[in-house]
Amino acid sequence: MIAKTIKFSFTLCLYIGVWTTSCAAQMAPGALAVDVTLTATRALAYVETHQQDAYTQMRAAYDAAQLAHPGDVDLAVGKCRFIERFAYSEELGWSGAAGQDLNACQSMLKQRFPNDPESVLYSLEHLYGRAAIAPGEAALAGSANWSVEQRVRLHAALSRAYAADHQDSKSGEQAVQTVLLEPGNERLVSAIRYLVNQHQAVLAGKLLVNAPLGKFSFLESQRINAAVDVLPPGAAVAELQRAERAGLKIDGWTAARAYRQAGQNAQAVAALRREPPPNDLEVPERRQFRLDVALAGADGPGAAQVLDSWVRKSGVTPALAYGYANLLGRYPDAALHSNLRAPILWLLGTLLGLACAPALLAFPVHYRGTVRAGLLKPQQALFARIGLRHTWLALAVFVVISFLVGVLRQGTLLATLNGNTIIAAADQQRFAMTNLWTTGLGMVCLAYTASRLSWPEWRGTSGWRTVLLTMLAWSVVVAVSHHAAQRHGVVMVHTAQTQAVAATIAGARALAGVPFALLLVAVLGPLYEEFVFRCCVLGGLARHLSFGWANLIQALLFAAVHHDTPRFLFYFGMGLVLGWLVKRTRGLAAPMLLHSLNNAHAVAAAVWGF
Repeated sequence: MIAKTIKFSFTLCLYIGVWTTSCAAQMAPGALAVDVTLTATRALAYVETHQQDAYTQMRAAYDAAQLAHPGDVDLAVGKCRFIERFAYSEELGWSGAAGQDLNACQSMLKQRFPNDPESVLYSLEHLYGRAAIAPGEAALAGSANWSVEQRVRLHAALSRAYAADHQDSKSGEQAVQTVLLEPGNERLVSAIRYLVNQHQAVLAGKLLVNAPLGKFSFLESQRINAAVDVLPPGAAVAELQRAERAGLKIDGWTAARAYRQAGQNAQAVAALRREPPPNDLEVPERRQFRLDVALAGADGPGAAQVLDSWVRKSGVTPALAYGYANLLGRYPDAALHSNLRAPILWLLGTLLGLACAPALLAFPVHYRGTVRAGLLKPQQALFARIGLRHTWLALAVFVVISFLVGVLRQGTLLATLNGNTIIAAADQQRFAMTNLWTTGLGMVCLAYTASRLSWPEWRGTSGWRTVLLTMLAWSVVVAVSHHAAQRHGVVMVHTAQTQAVAATIAGARALAGVPFALLLVAVLGPLYEEFVFRCCVLGGLARHLSFGWANLIQALLFAAVHHDTPRFLFYFGMGLVLGWLVKRTRGLAAPMLLHSLNNAHAVAAAVWGF
């Protein structure tokens, strides 16, 4: 109370002094020399000198008060805070002298109040990054009796220090402690992101809901964007609506992101219309978002406008071309515009390149087969009427159909998909239907080739006991590996492939339940892929190469088309086993069953957590 009274008296004296000086200047206009008032530089120097005099007088007043109350830590901290306002100024010519005063004040604070919470916190809050970690951890060990406000400041300072030192986990832990003590603290966003990374999304959502609204719009925008990035759909919209009801003005980009994540595409389009139209200075990420929102909101002309501006700015890029393909698949009238000839040519060229790409494999293999024939080495035909031309056809159909259907229906989502992408419910259903269209069209294109197989070549003719043992062993290995990973807390590495599979399963369940998910992922998918890779690719290659090399190449291709680097060895090993089953059984049924069993386990893990 004494300290607060002294501070109030000092402030009052300062105001009285300023008021008295102002009155004196008005009452005595001739007190200043005329040449000073006519020279701006000298006039500013005069004001600065008198400002320094006022600063010196106030510092002396603080010194006198400290002599009278040597044990008042609030008074000592207040003096340092007063001095630092001048020491950190870049406009004052005498800030260097104030800086020396500040150093002396801070040294005095550490010497006279080394363990006082206010002194410790003041020193800690003026350190940055790693320099603040050790004193902060030392203070944390003795902070049990500190006030709630002091502990909030301590946890927040430590959180910032860890973040600056790239210790994200520790920074998040301290952010959570801060928010639990003070729900509206500015470390809320860091706490939310940390909790979601620790698989505690429910607690993160509760922290956001229970926090009072931010005082400023930009603080609320940070919270909404964090909710879009890491929380389930709907959380960001709820926070957005809460902010708007309180009168906070949230920018159109943030509002559109929230609505887009929740699948409220019409509202997302309306929110973006509050922002200026696209221009040449707009960054690619915002162009991309405009395009995604326009396509999702059935705004074909708006999407065409974004693409037109994008083409004129940067030419054709992969992301732009993916977006154009999506526009073409959904709104062909808007896509077939004269200004968009470049992406059309890019798309046609890409399809032609994909269709011709299997030649890079077929020609060398054919040459090798010719050499083997000249050496009188025997050729092994796994399937009597399947040759190298069917390898080319199957691979061309597989890659062209997968690319074309994907970009026409999914567009830039395929280009931007990564392990951290949160896929909206509408996009999940689109993933499922894209998968269905891809498989269906691929089967139609390869129907004639499939008719060349005899019934014994489909079902196999031998080795079924080995097949059953292999299937049992594979199931046990997959189940035990999954259980061990869960038991030891091994976090699954998410990639674009795992995200696409999860979205396909979730979308299929939303459309027609778990049976449709099993049909799509565990029946149609394996049937299509086994015919392409184990029948056409392996069967065609085996006519010109030894089985070992043919099996190795098809397994490498099988692993590569899944685009999942962390699991490349898994897919490669699976491809080898499936190829071996073809040779062992002389048919396709066995690898299809094992592939279906593997994919059914993925569906069960996604649906029931097995």
